[in-house]
Amino acid sequence: MHEIFISYRQDDSAAWALLLRDALVARFGTRRVYLDKDSQQAGSWKDQIEAGLARSKVVLVPIGPRWLDARTKEGVRRLDMPDDVHRWEIAKALAMSGITVIPVLVDDATLPREDQLSADLQALPRQQYREISGDAVRRDVDIARLIVDIERATGLAARKTKSATSAWLHGLGLLVSSFVVTLVALAAVDQVLESQPLGFEEKVWVYIFILALVMMGRHVVRHFRKGE
Repeated sequence: MHEIFISYRQDDSAAWALLLRDALVARFGTRRVYLDKDSQQAGSWKDQIEAGLARSKVVLVPIGPRWLDARTKEGVRRLDMPDDVHRWEIAKALAMSGITVIPVLVDDATLPREDQLSADLQALPRQQYREISGDAVRRDVDIARLIVDIERATGLAARKTKSATSAWLHGLGLLVSSFVVTLVALAAVDQVLESQPLGFEEKVWVYIFILALVMMGRHVVRHFRKGE
């Protein structure tokens, strides 16, 4: 189940591909995002990529400053090689109906011109591109715009993110709810142990134990939701 495919050049934008993967997984779930490092298994890599593209509605192409002129050890430009995997992925995506290809410019890169590309890639500069800034604040805004594009192209609904304030309030609510549960539990224990009720230190340890259980439970729930 993949609707979002990330096609990248390893020696140009691998770090940005991983950043995009993490941001999109957080908003759409692990099974919605295809990245070769995560998704490929034993068997024909080409068959797996073709299957991944066939299930995709959006293909993101991170483009950094070295993207256009990346070369082999022999000095051959990779984009001029018909068997180059990255070129093949992009050409395949551009030729398939129902797929939106989005160039994603990173590290202040510029979009290549059509005359700089092979015939099967010349449609790439005609696609609406997005930029991802190196500045943390701007990057969040850029990724938010990209997520809107993905929602429109795929029909998926991204999960909402929590602001710093809501996260703080959520943490406070967790502490308060754990405290209330602890009071109820301690009241029940004191009823059972009428002759020897728990001391203050023991009650503190009970609270810590219940708080740890609550946090562990929330972690497990979030783990399963992340894989949706």
